[in-house]
Amino acid sequence: MARNWLTIAKVEFKILTVSLRPHQKLYTGILYALGIIWAASIAPLVINGFITALIPLSEIRYMLMFMFPGLMRSVMMFLW
Repeated sequence: MARNWLTIAKVEFKILTVSLRPHQKLYTGILYALGIIWAASIAPLVINGFITALIPLSEIRYMLMFMFPGLMRSVMMFLW
């Protein structure tokens, strides 16, 4: 049952992109690249901005960024 969601997601993605069939691999690559760019650069900037706005003390801000990465992920999921 654990792998059923992956099979369903793949089939659903193929159904949704059937009109883009000739360029499906290109669009998939572009989406992966955008996801990596989002995860590596844009999301940390957004999180840093929120932490800076909420907690202006730099010592506490760095402690949060290094000690509580789960907090940053939770906030990002909430914003998403």
